[in-house]
Amino acid sequence: MTTGELTTILSWLSLGTGVAAIINAYAALQSQKFARKTVREMQEAREPSVYLEIELPSQHSTIVVGNYGLSPALNVQFEVDDKAPWHPMLVAPKSLSQSDVVRNGISFLGPGRTLRYIGGNMDWQKLTAENAVIFITITFENEAKKKFTKRYELNMLFAKSLRFDTYSRPVP
Repeated sequence: MTTGELTTILSWLSLGTGVAAIINAYAALQSQKFARKTVREMQEAREPSVYLEIELPSQHSTIVVGNYGLSPALNVQFEVDDKAPWHPMLVAPKSLSQSDVVRNGISFLGPGRTLRYIGGNMDWQKLTAENAVIFITITFENEAKKKFTKRYELNMLFAKSLRFDTYSRPVP
């Protein structure tokens, strides 16, 4: 083997080693991106997640607030734009926006915890497509004081012909 052939072989080996190093660096970068994404998803899965819904187990509604996240929700506040018709009652709020939980908020809502509050009595005769949608904004914090905001619409027309025993029967 001549010196020129040996130089050519060493050049090819150096080039192959360089290409292998580049491929290895690219694979390490992709692995690092995947690991960061996985850690971020795991952190997000542990965050609190608060909801508000209205159950209608009887003539009076029940306001249900829960946290299905894996960490506590702190300083839970509600903003409600409620134009739905409610019957004025002595023991129940006159509307969702006037309920104690919406007005006062919740300072601590543990993970997996559900709270139920006395709700009002919807005036089903006056409920129309124009006044049936309740706009709800929920703001809360995690333990690191990171703020979260959830906005959604609750259309009460879904419940106009709902049977009251819907909430008492377990899901199969």
